[in-house]
Amino acid sequence: SRCDCPDALEAAHIRPYRGAHTNHIKNGVLLRSDIHILFDLGKIRIDSNYKVRISDQLQSTVYKEFHARRLDLPKEPKDWPDCS
Repeated sequence: SRCDCPDALEAAHIRPYRGAHTNHIKNGVLLRSDIHILFDLGKIRIDSNYKVRISDQLQSTVYKEFHARRLDLPKEPKDWPDCS
């Protein structure tokens, strides 16, 4: 979301947290807190090309601006999230 307020950012697990083996950089993305909630509800997802996809329910909301936007990825590909 290119949020410039660190207090509003949260680490989100791509796949649910199931202990230490799921708590690693490739299973996480940094999201604004409201987007994190929608992500956890399945209304926002990230496809295998690192593009944001929003549900039909959000198409008429302010969140439509994020649809098809590509994530800003870390410089090192080894640190990219696993969205496959």
